[in-house]
This record gives sequence, C-alpha cells and structure tokens, in this order.
Amino acid sequence: LQARHAIAGPRIWTGKEPNGIGWVDIHDEPGQYTPHPPISDSWNKSDSSLWIGIASFRDPYCGITIYNLLTKANYPERMHIHVIQQNNPEDQDCVQQYCEMAAADGHALCPYKQQLHVVNKDASEARGPVWARAIQSNLVDDS
Repeated sequence: LQARHAIAGPRIWTGKEPNGIGWVDIHDEPGQYTPHPPISDSWNKSDSSLWIGIASFRDPYCGITIYNLLTKANYPERMHIHVIQQNNPEDQDCVQQYCEMAAADGHALCPYKQQLHVVNKDASEARGPVWARAIQSNLVDDS
C-alpha cells in the first residue's frame, strides 16, 4: 500500500468539504494560525476559578500531578480538582501522595486539601476513561 499523501510537516484538519478543505500544512510563519479567542474575560478576573478533572486508573503519578498543579499555579486557591480514582487497595492514594509531597516541602498541613474532591472506585469496577469522565461530568457545579 502506498500513502495517499506524503506528510512533510505538521498539518491541521479543517474538516471535509464543503465547509472545510481537509488537511492543511502548517508553515512556520508567525501568526499564521492563532487560537480561538476567549468567549469572555473570565480568565482575567481575580475571582475566577478553574475546574480540573482527572480520571485516574491505578496511576502512580496522580499525587505528583496534583502537587505540580497546585505548586506551579499562580493562584492555586482558585483551583478545584476533581479526581475519579480507580485503584486497587494496595495502590497509592492520590491525595495521600500529594500531602506527603507537601509535607516533604515543609508544609505542616496539606495545603489546598479542601479543594480536592475525590470519588474512589475499585479498579475492578472500572469501565474505562469515558466512564470515569461521565462520573466527573456530574461533579460540575454551575453555581
């Protein structure tokens, strides 16, 4: 079998005709492609919060991810992290791992722990990442 098109570099998919034109080569020209503009200025307000969802299946790095999110953020107090944790009993707990890392950094208490929302599921009940994200979607609070 031969490839229909030789890919010389990065490309983006714009959709099928008549609305799109298919694959388009991306050239290294500054400003050629820009992200879609934000639909509001909420990202720039001091009272905005960020909802983060993590679907974790026996992930030994889950706590490290939480640690990195909270220690590298300019405004960690605005973050609300929702984890669907699918573990076996012997697996490392995400929040426990995060708190241990924070303690190793000299924090007496686990900072921002009240912003961590975890739903624990036994790994044997897991039905894949879409299933976990469906559970997560029920955790979004529109208020």
